Amino acid sequence: MCERRFSAPLYEKGEEGQLKEIGMAEVVFSKGFCEYLLSKFGKCLDNLLSAFSNRNGSGEGLKVIIKGPAQSRRRLPQPAEEGNEKILLLLLKADLKADEDIVSKLKSTKRLSGGDVRDLYLATQSMWVGTADEYRKSDCEQDFDKEECRGEVPSLDFYVFKFVLKKRYEPDGYAKDADDDARKRFFRSLCNDGLEVEKVSGRLNYRASTVGEVAWNR
Repeated sequence: MCERRFSAPLYEKGEEGQLKEIGMAEVVFSKGFCEYLLSKFGKCLDNLLSAFSNRNGSGEGLKVIIKGPAQSRRRLPQPAEEGNEKILLLLLKADLKADEDIVSKLKSTKRLSGGDVRDLYLATQSMWVGTADEYRKSDCEQDFDKEECRGEVPSLDFYVFKFVLKKRYEPDGYAKDADDDARKRFFRSLCNDGLEVEKVSGRLNYRASTVGEVAWNR
């Protein structure tokens, strides 16, 4: 059994529930999903699929609706204008359980992935976001040249990970006073976008770190 594809009108749903057609969307039922439907509905599968498309595959009767379009579009990351890219620094806990060791994983892969959201969020002690100019003036770059320095309380030690935000993200996700939901959405976007690791510091503590002096709590 192969995948099934349908074309269907795409609608926006406004705040008052009204629908506005804004174009066409392609709906794809993967081979695996079709096989799942076949196991559930048996010989009735073709009848079920016919409810989504007519003979010429126009998708008559099928509607794809976007709810809250304005908000949804604002949250989609957009390319940053040239010269306006931001720098993100995450201070990740140095002592982590083996099954939560996002530090070792990122040192190896040099890239975030969609499955890293929970571990990244829990491992982050502090963070900093600023423009390239603010980054230069902060002297945070010095942390990547420092020798490893363990603190008196090992559980407070961390590694500094540097990322470049090449897309524009909602500021409420990385603001100092962001709530948990906004912060989690921000971290989820970073991971889903597969953000690349630019640099990693050695093991540091707050007394030995420039970033630690300017960063805010996660």
